[in-house]
Amino acid sequence: MTRRPFCATILLWLVLSLTAWSSVRLATAILWWSHLDTFAPLPTRIYLAVSALVWLCTGLVVFTLLLRGYRKALELAASAALIFSAWYWIDRWCLSMPRANWLFSLAATLLFLICVILCARHSETRYFFYQREPHEEESENR
Repeated sequence: MTRRPFCATILLWLVLSLTAWSSVRLATAILWWSHLDTFAPLPTRIYLAVSALVWLCTGLVVFTLLLRGYRKALELAASAALIFSAWYWIDRWCLSMPRANWLFSLAATLLFLICVILCARHSETRYFFYQREPHEEESENR
């Protein structure tokens, strides 16, 4: 296999960062379980733990597939990024208290999505994930 392109490495770091954030969120929900209902009635502690677990598992799967160079990993990473961004904003609008930094969050979300889409569509990255293995080319030539 050829050397991993820079954009593929950026995708790995983005996925790893969000996976780490989800693991911290899950650990916090577990460690502060008894206090969450007192200080933060909405969203419930079960929602916090389950959503963190879902994104932790999703991140681990996407990270593993990207690391192994799985052919569908780019589409999966882009889809997960779009779904994560949509979930983040729905969660922020419906379940969180209003915050003054919404403009920064919007800019960070757009930057994140642009980064993922550009990296996933970069020609070197696509070649890295879609190249044929030598044993596949030999079987087709027979």
